[in-house]
Amino acid sequence: MRSIGLCLSLSLTALLCQACSTEDNSSDAGMDSGFADAADADADAEADTDQPTEDAGPKPDYDPGASILAFVPEGGAYCSTFFESRSWQQELAMVAQIVLRPGFYILPRQTGEYQEDLVERVLFGPNRTLAQPVSTGQMKAAFTDFGAGGEFWNYTYRQEYLWGQNPMQVEITVSFYSEDGKWPTEVILPGPDHWAMTHARILIGPGEDMISEIQTLGSCKLPPGGRRLIQASTGDGTQLVLDVRFSSACMMSGNTTCYTLYSAELSHQAVISDPFQLIYSAIHHNFAEKYLILLEPPADDVHALLVEAPDFGEEQGNLMYLDANRQELRSQAIVEWTEGS
Repeated sequence: MRSIGLCLSLSLTALLCQACSTEDNSSDAGMDSGFADAADADADAEADTDQPTEDAGPKPDYDPGASILAFVPEGGAYCSTFFESRSWQQELAMVAQIVLRPGFYILPRQTGEYQEDLVERVLFGPNRTLAQPVSTGQMKAAFTDFGAGGEFWNYTYRQEYLWGQNPMQVEITVSFYSEDGKWPTEVILPGPDHWAMTHARILIGPGEDMISEIQTLGSCKLPPGGRRLIQASTGDGTQLVLDVRFSSACMMSGNTTCYTLYSAELSHQAVISDPFQLIYSAIHHNFAEKYLILLEPPADDVHALLVEAPDFGEEQGNLMYLDANRQELRSQAIVEWTEGS
């Protein structure tokens, strides 16, 4: 990540260098109907790391005419996305990750329900609290025919957990469609994958309140196509580069785009890519965009940065420095804001 300003001391800059994450969510993969196929042309060079290797073990025997073989690479996970009615504080409270168990899974193209062990762990909240499973996972397969070639196999995985004293349900949905009457035979989860449409949900307690009881998640790996690369600077020399990418799993209505803060670079020092340190919030139409960047470890008294985007290009944006309680310490006006891809 970068340091937070040229006006800051060298010691503070050194602290910021230590605050970057070792998590990496930036490799991008897309697959066709076979594991050996190439990734999408615009994916990063790291895409091939999602291909099955010898460490994944032998590919199981399966009937490609009656089932789909899914491969989950090491680190395959779903990350939380935003809900257009939540504040950045509420988004932070609902940050989550579902990590899948790596390996091969045979998904039969046959309706029914069967036991599965798909989830390795569930982390919820800014403290990354580990949820405890209280049931085995169940996978349900269903077929849907919408006519005119709109045929889908849908797989829904559910498992019960406890988050502290709160009941929690994890739900993962994967849908596959036929193309010219052909079904995929081998796919990568959670993707991105050409054939698979997938998302996850976490339901807390009754799972009714969309602000505090329902969280939607999409693949942690997002392709760079269509991204917004934001470059901003303040009057004191602080420079920011925000990589904002498109996800497909937000809770929102029409004319709002499902954006995710994918990484943040601050004043040429390092890059933060840990999804638990990166929060995006906005209202309808993506107005009032805010980007929260958590520093782990903090830089002296600065525990987080809050970037407020310019409003319709008329008002200056703002960079706020936050303390351990996410309260403002000081702020700087953003004097330059450009967006590209």
